[in-house]
Amino acid sequence: MAEVTINSEEYNSYSTVAAADTYLNASLGAAADAWRAADADTKGRGLVTATRWLDGQTWLGEPTGPVQDFAFPRTGIDGLEDDETPDELVQASQELAAALVEDPDLRTTLSETKLQSMSAGSGSLTYFRGESAEVSTPFPSIIMDLIGQWLTTTGIAGGLGVYTSGTCAENPLNDPYGFNEGM
Repeated sequence: MAEVTINSEEYNSYSTVAAADTYLNASLGAAADAWRAADADTKGRGLVTATRWLDGQTWLGEPTGPVQDFAFPRTGIDGLEDDETPDELVQASQELAAALVEDPDLRTTLSETKLQSMSAGSGSLTYFRGESAEVSTPFPSIIMDLIGQWLTTTGIAGGLGVYTSGTCAENPLNDPYGFNEGM
């Protein structure tokens, strides 16, 4: 657990601002550029928001204790020690924080519906979500590459019991059932 300071208040996070600065200083892209241009409070807000977003997911394994501040560390995950917070999770929080600094509405941006095509003749609209395969995952692909192996989704399917589905990205434009098409 790391601490960040925002407006003289301490908050917990998976990464410190200094560690995120070091990690993102070696990165290219608009999110890394936005991170480097941001002030310390904005960076701290990005890290706290990223940590909260990550902790809101359904993870493999179980928390190590009955009461803990974060989703990690966890027990019962192959390849991870029971008291370990993986470096990939810390890096994912840093990447996600930079993406949030660049686009504070990232959650909305990832899931919003966009128009792919429109016809006039007998009317036809085709919609899709997002601009890439990232829309079928809760995070941008760089974050999924880092943490996807530990994520799981579970739910109840109409009285049929519990089902589990993967977090693998699929292209929503290759929809054989026509769910993305208008009239």
